[in-house]
Amino acid sequence: MIELPNKIDKSELADKPRVVFSGIIEEIDTEEKAQKAIDELCKETIVGFDTETRPSFTRGHCPIATLH
Repeated sequence: MIELPNKIDKSELADKPRVVFSGIIEEIDTEEKAQKAIDELCKETIVGFDTETRPSFTRGHCPIATLH
């Protein structure tokens, strides 16, 4: 298992290469699309999610973004 840092220093971040996503952003609104997305994500070694949640400044409180 890979240990990831909890925080990255701003100077460290400035030294990292800039990466731009050039793929297609697709809404996952069916079970079939969800399974296809899962199959694709399982091929990757590292996956990140941008959840568009509101920031919380309370330690241990992580609000979850959901659509209703």
